Amino acid sequence: MPLPLTEEKKGALKSKIMLMYLKYGFDGISMDEIAARLHVGKPTLYKYFKSKEDIVREVERFARERLTGFPLSAEGGIDDVLEGLSQIYCNGITLAVFSGSRYMADLKNRFPDLYTEHVQAIDNLISRFQAFHEKAAEKGFCRKLSLPLVGEQFHKMLPVVIDEEYLKKNNLTLRETIREYYRMLLHQILSDEYQNVIFMEETYAFCDRLAERVEEISTV
Repeated sequence: MPLPLTEEKKGALKSKIMLMYLKYGFDGISMDEIAARLHVGKPTLYKYFKSKEDIVREVERFARERLTGFPLSAEGGIDDVLEGLSQIYCNGITLAVFSGSRYMADLKNRFPDLYTEHVQAIDNLISRFQAFHEKAAEKGFCRKLSLPLVGEQFHKMLPVVIDEEYLKKNNLTLRETIREYYRMLLHQILSDEYQNVIFMEETYAFCDRLAERVEEISTV
């Protein structure tokens, strides 16, 4: 009898299953194929997900947690502001990956209730970011600027610049692009007094981890 999976391995397995679904979509892969690609027995797979519908709901739960499960505050100074901006950026990348996959179309067409909740979570994130930016601007950490313009950049530019074809065409790596886009974002948002953080290596510590996460989707 095989040994039971540790909690760490269970979490890794569930994560890979969800990433695989994001890559192939609802109709693009079966439960049997998921088990075969992950080299696990079907009983193990069905222990965590009874059906592909279960996978969809778990992916969406994870997505909404990522959109809502972090603080945004300017009360602790520039460090808090940078933490908030990095979280917003991570979510912008996550949304770009989701929108570029079959996930959103599946959600809208097959699970309209989950699609509505997903859109509401995005709207809530935008409202939180607006309040966060207003407070940070009041305290002098950020410029006063048009957040709808920043939102349009996130919506239209991010899916393009992290696309594999774009990276190949311009001889770029995903890590380089994610770091450079974040540098551009900070230059745009931060006030002149705090532009020095753009040149600090620790400002970009999270970018490599973020790139690794995005790369997982294309390698499952």
